[in-house]
Amino acid sequence: MEAIIFGIFGIQMKEGALSFKPFNHEDIGKATLKDFTYRGNTYSIHLEKKHFTVYQDDTCIGRKFYGESVTINK
Repeated sequence: MEAIIFGIFGIQMKEGALSFKPFNHEDIGKATLKDFTYRGNTYSIHLEKKHFTVYQDDTCIGRKFYGESVTINK
């Protein structure tokens, strides 16, 4: 499970910040991780062919291309 969450979906928790920088592997296709809870908020990340989208409490907070990251500072 850790390999999926921290590897494929690229979730990192460092120094009070939550970061999403997923790994793009063409064989995966589309994938979604829902209801990841961190410090009172619920996050979801949706992987697509060329980009990924991050949601905080069902609100889109970032859509990026692979190689970029979305960071939430707390």
